[in-house]
Amino acid sequence: MKFFGNIFVFIFVSVVYWLFNNNFPLFSIAPNLLFTSAISLAILLNPVVALSFCFFWGLYMDIMGINAFGAYALIYTLTCYAVHISKKHFDFDMPIPQIILVFVLSVLAFLFYQLLSLIFTDINPLRLKSLLIEPIVNSLLIPFVFAIFYYLRRKLKIL
Repeated sequence: MKFFGNIFVFIFVSVVYWLFNNNFPLFSIAPNLLFTSAISLAILLNPVVALSFCFFWGLYMDIMGINAFGAYALIYTLTCYAVHISKKHFDFDMPIPQIILVFVLSVLAFLFYQLLSLIFTDINPLRLKSLLIEPIVNSLLIPFVFAIFYYLRRKLKIL
């Protein structure tokens, strides 16, 4: 039953991300729901399941994008791995550590994506507005996304 719940969560979050990015951008920037969902699941789930979610959401981002195929899959997987390593030293169940974690990882992921794009495609998709606004919006979104996934895992036993 958890397998079908995981598939439902994956598809539902992917569709909501697509709808939100296409219909409700704020200053042409929408919060990266997939990134915050990946970090939330990396905090909540065991490494194998969380890495699977992160890799396939990164692959979904690569399919939807036009630059450096595989870059988002690599970034999301490394992000999940970094969260699992840091979970041993920090408690990410509270909102303030989650906000700090997402802000730092959003900036690092953005810069790493820029680096991969410059190395492999010679295209610089640098959008300064994204670098300045998206980490803040993602940081403000993470407590709500984490609370939803926490409810799904603990109360409904879906994840």
